[in-house]
Amino acid sequence: MSSPTLLAPESAARTIPEITQEWLTAHILSEIARLHGPQLPVWNQDQILSGFWERFGPDGRIIADRIFGTHAGFWKGAPVTVLRFQASHDEFFSLPLLAEARDIQGDH
Repeated sequence: MSSPTLLAPESAARTIPEITQEWLTAHILSEIARLHGPQLPVWNQDQILSGFWERFGPDGRIIADRIFGTHAGFWKGAPVTVLRFQASHDEFFSLPLLAEARDIQGDH
């Protein structure tokens, strides 16, 4: 019996999750909780995150990874919550983060 390797499909180390709306929603919520602790309920949380998915699709992961990884969950000195993912914040939050990530990827 052989052991899984990094190239074998059964290797958990190389499993890349499919980016779905459900996955991205869970990722954003878990990162907010991890970095900032429990949050007050947001009555339209599902609509906000659904709209974020509709606008950005799988690119939403790039935005989430940038804010929660590179910026440690803070944007312009304020902790990022679900409300930051609203369409009205795209111009000052999501789009600059996406551009920042693409600029860095293009430098390599």
